[in-house]
Order: sequence, then structure tokens, then C-alpha cells
Amino acid sequence: MKLSTQTLALSKTFGRKKTVEILASVGYEAVDITCSNKSGFDSDPIFGNDYKNYAKELIKTAENGGVYFNQAHAPFPTSTDDVGYTAKVYEKVLRSIEFCSLLGIRNIVVHPKQHLPYRVEGNPERLKEINLEFYNSLIPYCKDYNVCVAVENMWQYDDNKVITHSTCSRLEEFKEYIDMLNSPYIVACLDLGHANLMDNPDVSGFIKGLGDRLKCLHVHATGYNSDLHVLPYTAGNMDWDGILKALAEINYDGELTFESDTTIANVPEELKITTAKFMCDVGHTMTARFEKFKNELSK
Repeated sequence: MKLSTQTLALSKTFGRKKTVEILASVGYEAVDITCSNKSGFDSDPIFGNDYKNYAKELIKTAENGGVYFNQAHAPFPTSTDDVGYTAKVYEKVLRSIEFCSLLGIRNIVVHPKQHLPYRVEGNPERLKEINLEFYNSLIPYCKDYNVCVAVENMWQYDDNKVITHSTCSRLEEFKEYIDMLNSPYIVACLDLGHANLMDNPDVSGFIKGLGDRLKCLHVHATGYNSDLHVLPYTAGNMDWDGILKALAEINYDGELTFESDTTIANVPEELKITTAKFMCDVGHTMTARFEKFKNELSK
């Protein structure tokens, strides 16, 4: 199993190209490109006129560092009550899919629409209709660019700002989404921390339930009631050996991709690269344990 991490936090300090250099230098094998949200649409080269040359620059940087781009995260949220924003972000998602094809990325994580309160009667069904239409509309672009869209399990706040269920937060609904879309270009990205937050400390059961639908991961630890996005083993109650064993049991063949950037964001600038290296060391411990469990299963 190869180790990857997102570019989000380091890019805010060093820029995306320098971030790729840093991640390669500290030992990652792969890189997850984070595409900017609405606050960065106008300044992100991914959405500019010269995006193809920018992709070439990133590819050269990655090749020089001996890494590859394994996945990406599309802009989010993919919908709000603002119709104008929702239309604009849709175009940015399409550009992100195209950009992935230029970098040789196979999977791009695209959040489901979840602008309706999930807890309100009838809204889960309405969101399912909206999302099936949304993801179906992306499939032709996926075919053109040979990029898979990965649906992610989500969460929402209730009226008291307590984290609660949302689109695909329950295993059966997540499976239903993937199966109803019924396309090789629609896959599952399991956010391990999100799964853990939903009264589901046994994330391994979620992994086994998804089975071969699962093609990519967001790996991070959460608090007991907060979506912290910090380094595994540093918070919460997650059974990381159980998670890695479950991945081995389903013969997961993707990367272990950290979405743990709060750990980097919380340290001073002079510690960010050191922190990235420490996170990489933790990640390689996890991938080694995965390989150990996989070898034990094959005996």
C-alpha cells in the first residue's frame, strides 16, 4: 500500500508546487491534490486559463520528486441555498475532473449535495433524488476524461450544533447510492473519521460492508463529537489495527491517503515540514501494518 496525503494545509504556506516538493522530500509516495473552494476560485491556477500548462508544471515537479498524483478533492460544498453558487461550483467540479485527467489521477472525491437538513422528514429521499441526478450528470465527463468520481460519506450539524447523520453516513444508504448509480466511474471514498463520528466506533464493519465499492480513503482521527481531521492515534477511539485488517480482508488496492491536515495547520510555520515528516512516518507504520495483515490472511 502506498502512502499519500492532501496538499491543503501546506499549500496555504508554501503554494501547491512547493508542497509537492516537500511531500516528496519527506517520504510520501503519492499526493492528493486539493482543489480550492469558493474563496480561492479566482486565484487558483486550476480554474484559470493556463491550467494545462500548470498541470504540466505539477507533473514535472512530481516526476522530479519521484511521486505521483493518486487522487484529488473537488471543490465543496457542491450545493447551497444560493443557486448562483451551486451553478458556479458545478463548473468548477467539471474543470477539476478535466484537471485530474491531465495529472493522471484516477479518483476525484466529489461531495454529495447536502444543503437540506437531513433530519427533516422527506429530505433524505429528496437529497437522494438530487444526488442521483447530480452524479449521473458527471458520468459522461468521467468517461471522456477517464476519471472516477468518488462519493464521500458526510455529516451535518443539528439545530444544537451537534454532529448528526447526513448523506451516505449510514452504510446501507452509501451502498445504495453506489449501486443505483451503477457505473464503473462512480466509486466510494470512505472518510474514516466521518464514519467514526456517526456512533460507529467499529469502522471496520463499514469497510467490510462497502467491499469492492471502496476505491479510496480519507484517513484521519476525530474527537468524540468533533470532526478534527488530525493524525491517526492522536485523538478519539478508533481501532486502527481493526481498520487496517478490514482493508486487508476486502483486498483494498488503493492508497492510504491522509486527510489529517489540521495537525499541520495547528503548528507554527517553522514546524510544518517537520510535522509533515512525522506524519509520513506514522503513515508508513500504518501501511506496513496493513501489509503484515494482508500477508497473514494469504497464508
